Amino acid sequence: VRRWHTDWSGLYVIFARRGTDIERYPAIKRHLARFRLDLEPKARRDAKRGRKPGSYKWFEIQDDIAYHEAFGKPKIVYPIIGREMRAMLDRKNHLTNDKCFIIPGGDEYLVALLNSKLLDLYFRLSMPCLDDPFDGGDMEFRGIFMEHVSIAPAKPTTQRRLSRLAGKIQAAKEADPETDTTVLEQEIDEIVYGLYGLGKTDVTLIERAMRMSVS
Repeated sequence: VRRWHTDWSGLYVIFARRGTDIERYPAIKRHLARFRLDLEPKARRDAKRGRKPGSYKWFEIQDDIAYHEAFGKPKIVYPIIGREMRAMLDRKNHLTNDKCFIIPGGDEYLVALLNSKLLDLYFRLSMPCLDDPFDGGDMEFRGIFMEHVSIAPAKPTTQRRLSRLAGKIQAAKEADPETDTTVLEQEIDEIVYGLYGLGKTDVTLIERAMRMSVS
């Protein structure tokens, strides 16, 4: 997952949630059957092979995944660990593994905020980090930290404007990841500065601090 877009590596996730009729997917069943001894729920916790004890079937995901329907709807996706926030809007019903988090809903306004320079600075100052967040350190964007991020309210006209800009950037990046969207991102930054009530001096300090950072 990159900023504004995905860079798919051609790999697939087998999502055999509880209740899956494996007989409908013979190719998947044959593939998983090769690993059956390691996929079976353990009868005893001290058994050498198998997964943790439970009531799930050998081909099923061991956890309930009660929120699985959210993957089949528009959602914001971002990696848990990264040198910067990399949020993008997924409308193609992609699944992710446990290295990404999702925010249900197709809110391009929120994507614009998350990828803005102001929130980038906030993340670097407040998120847990391995090493210096301004010098390539990896930050941890887990839900317990993200839920404290202050999202500025905005008038509907401003939300639509930011949403349009985010949509343009994502469309351009999906068509060609090397597309230069600097001008559009700068426009987002200027709007976001206004939403949070920052003056020229504040903006100058933020811009200077972010120029010195290494992503």
